Amino acid sequence: IAQFNQAALKATGQNGYEMAAMPVSELFPGQLPEMINLTLECQDLGRAWAGNMRLATSDQKGRSVELFLSEFEFNGRPMIIA
Repeated sequence: IAQFNQAALKATGQNGYEMAAMPVSELFPGQLPEMINLTLECQDLGRAWAGNMRLATSDQKGRSVELFLSEFEFNGRPMIIA
């Protein structure tokens, strides 16, 4: 995770330091295959959407979320924003 916003912090209940150190696989536990497929779709099409993801939260309850990914270039490197 390179950057996050206040809405992401509020949704997860994490602080900025926790969020910055967290791998995406922890943010969406048990959903690594779905995250890989979503990333590959974004790389192929330039965008991707999933309406059935489960976001980890600090209270351990989790939260259902929709994800929209978009690919862009930054300093000559391909990046994905969610």
